[in-house]
Amino acid sequence: MLSKKHHIDLVDGKFARTSRQDLKSLFQALSASEASEHLVLHFHGGLVSRTAAHRNAQQHLLDTYRRGNAYPVFVVWNSDVKTAIGKNLGQIAKDPIFHRLLKRLLQLLVSKLAAKAAGRGAAPEPLSLRQMPRTNETLAAWAAAQAAAQQRPLAPLTKTDRRWIEQELQADKVLIVEEQKLV
Repeated sequence: MLSKKHHIDLVDGKFARTSRQDLKSLFQALSASEASEHLVLHFHGGLVSRTAAHRNAQQHLLDTYRRGNAYPVFVVWNSDVKTAIGKNLGQIAKDPIFHRLLKRLLQLLVSKLAAKAAGRGAAPEPLSLRQMPRTNETLAAWAAAQAAAQQRPLAPLTKTDRRWIEQELQADKVLIVEEQKLV
């Protein structure tokens, strides 16, 4: 674990595991350092967890900055994928593009399941979206019922399956329109 004299820990832009005393100690260490004239602030972010930020700083960056005669301070944002999605899951679930992606993926996976049960090896014909529930709340129960009706587990996706799913999603007009709204 990286010394508190070399990092500040933030969650949602607020101090998390950094106290006033930690900051005071950090600035005292900076003042006492031979490298006190050169400060490097390194901001960890971009879907980096606390553990990964500390490991990267400790193993790769701390000594590099010190050899450059600088005092390194790492700002850890705690913005890993799990944290970012967890904090925003409610909002993500309401997004039209998320709903469409969820519906299309379930459509394609249930179509694959039905094709395998029927003994067809080629890319399955997609189930009609009209046959599927309209809300996220009912989609999960519907998908579980579809899988249970087949009474067999879904085989791993093949390269052909992946290509077929990618082509279907890339050609989906609703997804294309929603994606263009994001740009």
